[in-house]
Amino acid sequence: LEREQVLDQLDRLVQNGLPVLIIHGENDAVLPVQNSIRLADALPESVHFCIVPQCGHVPHEEKHQLCASLIQEFIYNTDTS
Repeated sequence: LEREQVLDQLDRLVQNGLPVLIIHGENDAVLPVQNSIRLADALPESVHFCIVPQCGHVPHEEKHQLCASLIQEFIYNTDTS
């Protein structure tokens, strides 16, 4: 997906009040973590942002247990009402 498409999709989720979890590897050489930091800062509180330490571009593979825990915690703590 192009950058604008990703931003449009994310904006639609946020506008509909859906919670969003962004997980980004601290050492991502493909997409700098600063991009996600700026994105998360610009979005409302319904967006949860996690930086995975000592991790590159694919945190769900490199640190799969940590990512699973972050996702589990996000789901558990998300208000579904």
